[in-house]
Amino acid sequence: GNDRFVAEYLLEEVIAHLDPDVRRFLLRTSMLEWLSAEVCDAVTGTGDGRAMLRKLDDQSLFLIPLDRSGEHFRYHHLFADLLVYELRVEDPVAAAELHRRAARWFLDQARPEEAISHLLAAGDHTEAFRVISEVGHVLYERGEAATLVSWLSTIRAKQPEVLAAVEVSLLAAQLAVDQPGDVAETQPRLLRRTDLTLGERTAANGLYIM
Repeated sequence: GNDRFVAEYLLEEVIAHLDPDVRRFLLRTSMLEWLSAEVCDAVTGTGDGRAMLRKLDDQSLFLIPLDRSGEHFRYHHLFADLLVYELRVEDPVAAAELHRRAARWFLDQARPEEAISHLLAAGDHTEAFRVISEVGHVLYERGEAATLVSWLSTIRAKQPEVLAAVEVSLLAAQLAVDQPGDVAETQPRLLRRTDLTLGERTAANGLYIM
């Protein structure tokens, strides 16, 4: 209840009365988990990230510093949620493109896991799976197969005609995190497919036996 009243106040008394350039910057960077001048420039394409972050910090506009150097920040979670909502309402196409820009920047910075999150948010499931396939072994080695389950489940839910390779990878991840109930659904569904290659069918049977 309190959050709802705060949200209404922020929308009506703060966000609605911001300078247009500040409001535009806030909306276009709202989907970032953390902010720096460089990632903001990559997403907005304006090149004024450093100046805008300094301005927001000076105005105490719900910007939380993440380091002592003043290089990295994040928005207060409630404020960020409202900004994301406003962006999706105003321009859902722009929201997807901003996620794609963020994903490209994170890939360039060798931060694939953050890139995957943005690719999924943008609906670029094919590209997201490509990156997942490249870094999946790293997550297995770190004992983070649950993250793979989450990503791959998202892709499968959003793509009715999902690639067989996605379901093979999902089965492997579910086995790794010991989800017998989900495995019991994924494996038969996978084997009912008529488009499996011999290698994929062998992998599906072999994984289940393991």
